[in-house]
Amino acid sequence: MKDVYRARKEIIAQDTKILEETIAPEYGNVIQQLEEWIKILPNSNSILKSQIQSRGKKLCESVQKVVGEFINKIDSVKQKNLDELKESLKTFRNNLDTVRQTIQENTALLLSWDSNLLHYRSTVQQYRSVPPLHISDIAFVPNNTEEWMISKIFGDLSFSRDVRFDMNVSTEIGQSLQRLSMKEISKNLEIVADISTGCNSLYDIACLGRTQAWVNGEGVMTRFDVKGNIFDKINTANNLPARGLTVINDEELLYSDSEENTIYLVKHGKPRAMIKTQWIPSGMCFSATGNVLAITCLRSERIFQIEVFDGKSGRAVRKFNLLQLQGGRFLSLYLAENINGDLCIADLNAKAVVIFTQDGRLRSRYGGAENFCHKFDPQYVATDINGNILVSDKGNNCVHVLNMDGELLSVLQHPELEDPRGISIDNENKLWLVAKSGRVKVIKYMK
Repeated sequence: MKDVYRARKEIIAQDTKILEETIAPEYGNVIQQLEEWIKILPNSNSILKSQIQSRGKKLCESVQKVVGEFINKIDSVKQKNLDELKESLKTFRNNLDTVRQTIQENTALLLSWDSNLLHYRSTVQQYRSVPPLHISDIAFVPNNTEEWMISKIFGDLSFSRDVRFDMNVSTEIGQSLQRLSMKEISKNLEIVADISTGCNSLYDIACLGRTQAWVNGEGVMTRFDVKGNIFDKINTANNLPARGLTVINDEELLYSDSEENTIYLVKHGKPRAMIKTQWIPSGMCFSATGNVLAITCLRSERIFQIEVFDGKSGRAVRKFNLLQLQGGRFLSLYLAENINGDLCIADLNAKAVVIFTQDGRLRSRYGGAENFCHKFDPQYVATDINGNILVSDKGNNCVHVLNMDGELLSVLQHPELEDPRGISIDNENKLWLVAKSGRVKVIKYMK
């Protein structure tokens, strides 16, 4: 009997240890997090409401501006018509005075038989030719606007994810999993190469294997290696910078031409038109499915979409709109595909990184770290082998590292990262970065 009691006590002791060391602390952590969220939520909702009200105010201002333009146009047409009428009135009054004088002269001639009768010239035809009067008839034709159309213009509320607490995972294991990516990011960056490409102004960059890359300059794209050896130079047709670069099949370059709405394939050093886009193309990436994904913009309405093309034939596969992206002065945005299939976009207009699912649903948004960023200014985006999202931040001279959910893991800083632009990850998980100086930095940021 004592053995039974002893066995029971061992089970109770083990359960108590698990409850004390694992379950209770885990519940405590959840309670603490819930309490923090309860404190934060009212304020966050206030911010959200303020954003919505601000959006409504801007739309109202836009509507009032349009109304004002219509009113001004009506007043302008009215004034033009009024001036035309007054000028015509003046002309007809002068003509009437002349006609009356002619009647008097003709009446006098009819009563006389002098030589003036022989010199009479008729003026009837002259006064029958009435000058045309130009009056613009103006009317208002309202468009049929449904409520859903207004809602579509206004915006949308996105629900990024559900939060679940999995109590079957121990505290130690759960925290280890959460910190896995952070452990692999080094606090001390190591610049393993500093490369000159011979170009002063550089923009986008696309790694080729582990030792080479293509970089986009002023109307020329250059292929070089980590030692600075230059192998190819490709000039764009219009001598303007390409809007986006990507490498397909680890060997061939694609670049977008915004003037021609065309994506070119560079093979054996020669470019040829491969894809024709509906809208203006900019950032591109090569998908794990073998497709080419290009972000394109409709200039007139400042809206964006993703166009998907077959990576071999260039045939259009599908497309979907990205209505959650904010329109603005920038027509070129840059994207990268993550290992989970998400599309990560650097939205230069909204100053944010936006993460979409493969079918275009908004997953999350990152607008910078409040305790770090003075002015978050994302430029280019890349993803690494762990699914981390790297974003070059021109405003803070650094690179933000996010996890797949768009949450900040780390900030990569170094004195030589002044005004970072294009970024790309090579096959050895090193970061290639274009700096303001026009040089390319190859950075080891993983442990």
